[in-house]
Amino acid sequence: MTYQVDFLGPNAVATFVEAIETGVLFSQSVRFWGRADREPLVIKLLVAFVSLVAFFQTGGAFYTAWRIYVVNFGNWAAALNPGWPERIQSIITALMATPVQAFLIWRCWHILNRRHIILIPFTAALLGSLGTSIAVTTLIVNFNFLVAYGPNARPPQKLVVTTPFILSLILPACLDIAVTAILLTFLLRSRANVYTKQFRRILSRLMIIAWEAFLPPCACAVTAVITYLTLSNRNFWDLTFQAILGKLYVISLFVTLNGRADITAAQHARSHFPTLTSVGMSVAGMSGVSSGLPARSFHVEVLYRYLVVFSFLRQ
Repeated sequence: MTYQVDFLGPNAVATFVEAIETGVLFSQSVRFWGRADREPLVIKLLVAFVSLVAFFQTGGAFYTAWRIYVVNFGNWAAALNPGWPERIQSIITALMATPVQAFLIWRCWHILNRRHIILIPFTAALLGSLGTSIAVTTLIVNFNFLVAYGPNARPPQKLVVTTPFILSLILPACLDIAVTAILLTFLLRSRANVYTKQFRRILSRLMIIAWEAFLPPCACAVTAVITYLTLSNRNFWDLTFQAILGKLYVISLFVTLNGRADITAAQHARSHFPTLTSVGMSVAGMSGVSSGLPARSFHVEVLYRYLVVFSFLRQ
């Protein structure tokens, strides 16, 4: 029973979780495309691409389950020898994660006043993650997993942790942590300078969306790294987290876009969504508030925070 749990269980769990993720993606996709006419063409192309890759991955997962549990039932060699969906898993995950991470990096760069000190290292890490995923896929596609089953085969050796493989897991995890920290820090600092209930509610909702969107893929990426380093020589459970990671990025994109649209629609429904002019007037009216800052610097700082909130919502 131990072998089934260690080597068949991970695939069964991954297929089940991917099925749930696909259901969530379908629901979020219906919401998004119902109002997609208000989104830029680039965003629609991004959503269409990652959605197609996600559904393709789900098809591959069900094909793998059918191959292992039906066609080759009881055949351990077939269970331990990855099929083509498992062999290209790394690049499939990268094709879902990279566009979403690029979108989040662009957002961080925009709200942080387009500082290249943010853009350059993040872009380098993103390209490094994509490159290592390609290298890992090439390695796995050409690897003979059945070499230990021949008549003269030696006992299987301990798995060697290769640099490209570990980088393909660590780089996305580090990017997730950094981007999440930057966005949440920005929203927290902005909230501290807002004095109206309306904008405090907006910022609080944006922080909740940030947690809902970015925490699951970030936690899954970190877990994938830890399980690979600690369990890869004993079972296949590290592969479960690698299999479900890609769709979490796509779900995070949908949560961000749909959540932002819900906030904007709710404000328009109240018929008093502030304009830039009204914001400037309200800030000017607050310039005399006792804040420990000179009136002019207080005016500029708060006005800047309001404008950035608008840019965060409209991007």
